[in-house]
Amino acid sequence: MLCAKCEESVPEGSKFCNHCGARLTAPERTRKPKTRGNGQGSVYKRENGKWRAVRVLGFYTDEDGKRHRKTASKDFEKKKDAIACLPLLGLASEKPEEKTVAQLYAAWIDSIGGAVSKSTLDGYKNCYKKYCSSLVTLKLSCVRTPEMQKCIDDCDKSPRMKQLTKVTLTSMFKYAEQNDYVKKNYATFVRVPKQVKPDKDAFSEIEIAAVWKAYSEGNGFMRYVLIMIYTGIRPAELRQITPERIDIPNKTLTVGVKTESGIDRDIPLCDKVLPLFDGLNIDFTRNTFYKAYKAAFDDSDIRYLPPHCCRHTAATALVLAKVEPKIIQDILGHSSFSITADNYVHVPMDKKLEAVNRIN
Repeated sequence: MLCAKCEESVPEGSKFCNHCGARLTAPERTRKPKTRGNGQGSVYKRENGKWRAVRVLGFYTDEDGKRHRKTASKDFEKKKDAIACLPLLGLASEKPEEKTVAQLYAAWIDSIGGAVSKSTLDGYKNCYKKYCSSLVTLKLSCVRTPEMQKCIDDCDKSPRMKQLTKVTLTSMFKYAEQNDYVKKNYATFVRVPKQVKPDKDAFSEIEIAAVWKAYSEGNGFMRYVLIMIYTGIRPAELRQITPERIDIPNKTLTVGVKTESGIDRDIPLCDKVLPLFDGLNIDFTRNTFYKAYKAAFDDSDIRYLPPHCCRHTAATALVLAKVEPKIIQDILGHSSFSITADNYVHVPMDKKLEAVNRIN
């Protein structure tokens, strides 16, 4: 064979020319095997010294029909960090769009529609509409304890309303946590002022007689006060009385708006209050009812007690009349008599004195 450079004859198979030293055969190239398969991405060092991780997500065609690669990339200080990130590149674009608080609220309200009472549902809706408006457009990932705390702090109502707002947020974000929309329910960390429970009491026998007297003398609203005193129904239950719920022949009234044990319960009507239901027509909103209630007591000399105290009066009167606990529990619609005894019964001091004087 001849050398390609000096054209001198050299032995067959020689790698170099023994005359001029020129290389006669190409050097063997050894290629480093690929460390990652197709589609798994690659890394390279940029001019700024950082390592870029790149992964091809697919291809798309533009308006001119030209095909382009769709990639995801990210820079790292170290090569090992770039390599570790390759499997994660592009996953964010495959996740569904993150929900806003408004979208979460709509899904949550729909999910609890048949699981809570109408009054509870209305309370949730009222708190969300009035005190959570600053959160409506936020993405769930942007809502943390400070954003929720601001809703509580900006609420200019009573501590009870602040507490109800926290309950609304806690329940809503618990639903989000259960459905993997968020990783943690930050509403549980919100602080609310300590509630001071209002003093509850029951009308005395003398005060009940005064209510009857005021009604007979023309204070028409006292009719509703007497109905609540003798039936133990809640103010909200009174406002929802309709003619078909009153059964005069059987002396019963069907009511119930809150707990499962209290919904659609039949309350016995004593003979004394049956005439109060004659031609009864309830037409109050919550606000007009409470205003009329306050005005009725302002027009009389009777001690003012909040409307719910009429229910306490009924519980106390039934206990003092030595009615069986189960009957009292059913009338008030409580799940247990202990709720009635612990929260609704107010035995007057003269009855207590009478009781202790029976001791031999």
